[in-house]
Amino acid sequence: MTFPAFFVTLLATHPEVATLLIYVLVLAAHVGIGIALHAVRLHDFDPHKIGQFIEADVWTARGGVMLAAFLMTVATTTVPGSDIRAAFGPAFLTLVGSAGATIIPIFTDTLKELAQLITGNVPAPLPAPTKAAA
Repeated sequence: MTFPAFFVTLLATHPEVATLLIYVLVLAAHVGIGIALHAVRLHDFDPHKIGQFIEADVWTARGGVMLAAFLMTVATTTVPGSDIRAAFGPAFLTLVGSAGATIIPIFTDTLKELAQLITGNVPAPLPAPTKAAA
């Protein structure tokens, strides 16, 4: 079976996988456009720290919630003394639901960064907070 035929068969059998694929594609676009924005407009991208950049983009509050929801669903749906694989059905649906819920916010962030990259109109960073006088 060829690679494209595998995906067609997988999507025909499990249409919920399409949500996860869309999530991965949107997240990859966000990482790519973010790297381009920092390299071209902000001039603060270090190619030696690309792993940290990707990790910071993937491991956000959304990513943490998705992982926690998946793990907690596995933990709470596992029946003591039974096979743990039975818990992965509900946990996978939780993962699909949380991925589907985060596609739109990531996509809008990506469009904002793309507009900043194209126009060059990048907002200045906020000043560091100062200590209030006692």
